[in-house]
Amino acid sequence: MTDVPRLTIGIEEEFQIVDAEGHLKSHIDTLLTAARPHLGEQVKPETMQSVVEVGTKICADLGVSRRTFYEWRAKGRAPRCIALPNGALRVRRAEYERWLSSREGAA
Repeated sequence: MTDVPRLTIGIEEEFQIVDAEGHLKSHIDTLLTAARPHLGEQVKPETMQSVVEVGTKICADLGVSRRTFYEWRAKGRAPRCIALPNGALRVRRAEYERWLSSREGAA
């Protein structure tokens, strides 16, 4: 059996940091310091210092196991995922919301 990297599945959102007038601001260090006690490693800096990324765990949000999510993907029943270079999978928030809405009729 080959070593397969453990993949993560989540939703990533990127937020612009702006001041009250709507101008981009580089307050990433202040924001990360305030957010990390609540979000841990789910919040990360981006290349641009005026952008912060927040990732969530989609399996926990859905209340399903990773195995179930992979089964859904194999059957074409999961939201479309983006494969990152490190092997992690991500789902855009808009795609996740679209997929959830499409499932309402299936219930």
